[in-house]
Amino acid sequence: HPFMPYVTEELWQRLPKSDATSRLDSLVIAPFPQENTSLQDEVAEEEMRILDAVVRVARSIRSNYGLTKQRPSLYLLSRAERVGEIVSRNSTVITTLSSSSEVVVVDDASKIPSGCAVEIVNESSSVYLLLTGVINPAEECAKMEKKINAIQEQVSALQGKFAAPGYEAKVPEWLQKENQEKLQRLVAEQESA
Repeated sequence: HPFMPYVTEELWQRLPKSDATSRLDSLVIAPFPQENTSLQDEVAEEEMRILDAVVRVARSIRSNYGLTKQRPSLYLLSRAERVGEIVSRNSTVITTLSSSSEVVVVDDASKIPSGCAVEIVNESSSVYLLLTGVINPAEECAKMEKKINAIQEQVSALQGKFAAPGYEAKVPEWLQKENQEKLQRLVAEQESA
């Protein structure tokens, strides 16, 4: 209301009114709406959290592989029957939001085709995106090599700073600590790549 009072006032005037607000002339003097807890549905909220997690993981995989126009198949390996049921029931929503061609729920990893990228959703579920025919493995290997080389260069540069004469005396302690943490992160990233 404070940014565009005339617009919000006009919209409020055109909304259907309840008995409590029908006698009021302006939004400014109307009481703040009260929460109606009877409209809350914990089961629906839990289902939406599950669907959101699946879609978020699928989008993360798509982002990691640079998939923009391709629509790979999505496989959900679920060891929890309830999660599989929720995903199956809402497969069209997940297909749309994750830009997948289809959603297949499986309870055994042997039913998932090879050539999939995988990421964990929670303790009982994992998302697999079928990348066979969607990405070029040689290009992906080249990207990984480039990434590993870039990380190695950063690690070497930091180690060179540490080995420089007078580093400990000249560089403030907070910066030394920051550089050490950065080196640890880079080494961990290098090992995971």
